[in-house]
Amino acid sequence: MKPKIGITCSNSILDIFTVKGVEFYYLPVDYVRALKSVNAVSFILPSEDEEAIENIDGLLISGGGDINPLNYNEDIKEKLMKLCPERDLFEIRIIKEAYRRDIPVLGICRGIEMINVAFSGTLYQNITTEINHMQPPPVYMPSHWIECEGWLKNILGDRIKVNSFHHQCIKDLAEGFEINARAMDGVVEGIQHKNKDICGVQFHPEWMYEKYPIFLKIFEEFVKIVKRG
Repeated sequence: MKPKIGITCSNSILDIFTVKGVEFYYLPVDYVRALKSVNAVSFILPSEDEEAIENIDGLLISGGGDINPLNYNEDIKEKLMKLCPERDLFEIRIIKEAYRRDIPVLGICRGIEMINVAFSGTLYQNITTEINHMQPPPVYMPSHWIECEGWLKNILGDRIKVNSFHHQCIKDLAEGFEINARAMDGVVEGIQHKNKDICGVQFHPEWMYEKYPIFLKIFEEFVKIVKRG
């Protein structure tokens, strides 16, 4: 039987419908296509249904808007984009529940940040370094180097070029985690839990794997872990 992966999504009012003011759940299709490529079945998780965790084997925390700093006990200091308090609270709760149930978790971009926040880590609200972490299109194009250790090194090797679409990143690492990848400016690009099957990457492998198949290995390895569980 194919493993069932729940994917968190964004929600907001989008003017793409004939009736204005309608609220949508939405998710880039690339997450689903990447998981389908490694023989997993995807389920989009609405942020109003925490009981959905009963029906999944693995959890993917997807990218999206910024995380409200109030979730890590800081005031808003920078200009933030697309805050969604409902999504923040849902993801914190479902990540902790996945931890309790030993359900494997993979975080991508916002996802790695949310994993860190869920376990009491903090974020830089805005990155100011020599590397442009909010690259121009195309989304699949690598833009800067990262150096890898641990889980990511086994998959991607010592050093690899990745894409980048974020202006926040991990500051204080949550207890129980270790860093397994950094950009050349020191920005955290990958983490893994020391004892649980919880990991995250700051870049977007779902946008890269068709042009650069090595990035599909992230999803392949995640699904292997889910099947083992």
